[in-house]
Amino acid sequence: MHNAIKIGFFGTGWIASVHRRVLLARNDVEITAVCSRIIDRACKFMNNNTAVRYYTDFDEMIAKEPLDVLYICLPPHAHTGQFEKAAAKGIHIFMEKPIANSRKRAESMVKAARKNKITAFVGYMMRFGQVIDKLKYMSATDSLNKPVLFQARYFAHMYGDHKNWWIDPDLGRGQVFEQIIHLYDLAYFLFGKIDEVFAFTNNCCHNYGSYKIEDVSTATLKFQNGALGSIIGTTSAIPDEWDTQFSIVYSNCTVHGKNADIGEIVNTAIKPVSREVFLDQKNLYTRETSAFIDVITGKIKNPAPLEDGLEGIKIVEAVLKSAKNHKPVKVR
Repeated sequence: MHNAIKIGFFGTGWIASVHRRVLLARNDVEITAVCSRIIDRACKFMNNNTAVRYYTDFDEMIAKEPLDVLYICLPPHAHTGQFEKAAAKGIHIFMEKPIANSRKRAESMVKAARKNKITAFVGYMMRFGQVIDKLKYMSATDSLNKPVLFQARYFAHMYGDHKNWWIDPDLGRGQVFEQIIHLYDLAYFLFGKIDEVFAFTNNCCHNYGSYKIEDVSTATLKFQNGALGSIIGTTSAIPDEWDTQFSIVYSNCTVHGKNADIGEIVNTAIKPVSREVFLDQKNLYTRETSAFIDVITGKIKNPAPLEDGLEGIKIVEAVLKSAKNHKPVKVR
């Protein structure tokens, strides 16, 4: 494709395949290189397309390929400096969340992105739901008054392979860190900086073998603007269902979301109250990708910057620290 944006992939797991499908449906991008630890996985990822180059060595790929964009789709523990190397070559980067498994590692990435003046975009796809998009529009046009309460839940069913990195607290760091970070980010995205958290975690159903992470969590949040919040989660809910419901209260508006795309926004400042209902489930990954491409082509300001990926790490680390020490913890 003439003048298409050249994209490389580092990592070929499930989330990488989601992004691949979205990108293949576009006519302005071209996946030209894929890197995986196992060459067969890299080839299978692109159905053995002979127009794509395949690698098992990341350094070799970025040295040989004239990439415009790199999708980094790795588990949190697998980030060992690849971001910094790609940034040094001027490659724009799409990062899956969480962007690292420690604040120190995330800070190194932010520093590299700023130094090399690249666009770095975090895969917080819930930011691109219709309900959330409308709330951000209302906020930008001063249609929302004081934020009051943010309440959300993340219910999943994750038993997992006992060899899986996800259930190892030294690798994935648990459900709060690896999954529920989506909701902590949403709270930050809509209400602003979180000042303090008080959390509890436990392992109620999986306390055996190598499954050492929490399978239930609850956290109370205090925002810098005075609003409060609560986020709960579990890996012991209904199999094959991902429940990320939320309720949000502003002084003039109440929101109920079945997810980021489906829900109801109720204007309580007028009598009778007015209700705007969102019923159509969109593809959040398609909207997220469109935003990313618009950012790197200079059409819009970055709606999911790497700095927000670092902020997410700070929040969930504070949650886990509070749960461990049984006391409130300042986010910064």
